[in-house]
Amino acid sequence: MNVLPWKANPTRFPSSEDTLRRRYLLNPDTIQLALDRNHLTHLRFADHLGLSRSYWSQVFNRHRHLTPTVRLCLLGSRYLTHLDEDHLWDIVVEDETAEAQP
Repeated sequence: MNVLPWKANPTRFPSSEDTLRRRYLLNPDTIQLALDRNHLTHLRFADHLGLSRSYWSQVFNRHRHLTPTVRLCLLGSRYLTHLDEDHLWDIVVEDETAEAQP
């Protein structure tokens, strides 16, 4: 079980490291090369991953971040087995406290 540090110890308040959120954005250039190499359309690849075409389009164009489930689907795809996860997506670190302020 993954317990947040300040919930395990109520006397400890969240630090700046605790409020950072990691977002994963698809690397479209790497994916497009893999699709071209395997002669796949975006529709066929979205079907292969079990995603709708519209959701895949949003992920591919970096309008939506990758969920853990989609990241696992990408890692398990037979078309991407030769690629390391460092090439599949970029990790963006965001400060949650900045979003909470008006």
